[in-house]
Amino acid sequence: MLRAVVSLICLASLGCRQQVCTPGTSVACVGPGGCMGGQRCSATGEAYEACDCGTGGGSAAGGSAAGGSAAGGSAAGGNAAGGNAAGGSAAGGSAAGGSAAGGNAAGGSADGGTTNPCSALTQTGCAGSQRCLFNLDDGGASCVPPGSTPLGGACGADGGDSCSGANVCLGGACRQLCEAATGCAQNEFCDFADRPLGVCEPSCNPVSQVRLTDGAASCGATILTPQPNRGCYARGTVDGGAIFGCAPAGMGGHGVRAQSFGNTPFTNGCAPGFLPIFPEPDGGPRVLCAATCTAKPTSVASSQDAGGVAPFSCAVRGAVMAECRYFRWVGGATSEPWGVCFDYREYRWDHDRNVSTPDVPVPSCTTLTTAPSADGGASQASIWGCVP
Repeated sequence: MLRAVVSLICLASLGCRQQVCTPGTSVACVGPGGCMGGQRCSATGEAYEACDCGTGGGSAAGGSAAGGSAAGGSAAGGNAAGGNAAGGSAAGGSAAGGSAAGGNAAGGSADGGTTNPCSALTQTGCAGSQRCLFNLDDGGASCVPPGSTPLGGACGADGGDSCSGANVCLGGACRQLCEAATGCAQNEFCDFADRPLGVCEPSCNPVSQVRLTDGAASCGATILTPQPNRGCYARGTVDGGAIFGCAPAGMGGHGVRAQSFGNTPFTNGCAPGFLPIFPEPDGGPRVLCAATCTAKPTSVASSQDAGGVAPFSCAVRGAVMAECRYFRWVGGATSEPWGVCFDYREYRWDHDRNVSTPDVPVPSCTTLTTAPSADGGASQASIWGCVP
């Protein structure tokens, strides 16, 4: 039952998780001081463990996906499906402690590993031609030989980081370092913001699945059938609005339970074009996948496009009886006409906030007016996400 206007879009910042690798698999990595090593995917698939160079050195356990691929399909128990892990840290997976913005260490990694003798963002603190390498695994930094691969260039084929300057190898390409929510180019966002430094990642359109930096369809997926192996999913918030980035694709269409860890859904726990948003209407503990759609203002005076508009209507994505509600209604404020398909007939809500009175059916957008409320507040069409 809906006890209030829905605000359930599944963001990492709200306690949802993201699968970035296949549990138990290992990839090559660069550890403290530029050593070569390996790291294993955690039991939940949310992050790679610390880079182990065989020296017993200490970077924080947990951490982010530092490249490699999430091979194979979905793991038993409902983990999100494979595809290349091109970034995206799991909620709660960063190394606590670390440094102030800019990357200078005051204490190194969370478990007493390497301290930061340099600043990876400003490239200061190293001798001669050495560069300062930011360690995505523990948030630390260390001086290593200079790299020559430019921003956007291919890297990591040998398990090393050949990137130049203030860049870092992630997902097979050299990426720009950034601070929190700033420092990235247009159509990019700063990911891994729970660490001292982040990595600039391409933004994407959650409805069309287009990667906005280069117009690549299906978020640049390398496998397209039976479904793309990459999709566009919620990755956090900036100034109250949702930001979306590409990630390995999960499985599950409209109305299907999102893949999850326990009852906590993965942010990428649905197929491309679908997001884990609404609770089960019968009060069950899981979150359901909802189709994304292109919304159009709908009210009692304009009801013809309640289900969204082509080419991304609810009907096209299998949500025949749903209405397309604007993202801002579920916590994803945006100026774009992005929406999510909502099966309003399946839900009831506590209209008077009184547990002793029966809940009432959620209204259709086609029955609501755009006139302000009696006290000058928002219209009913606005409150229910039927208009921008």
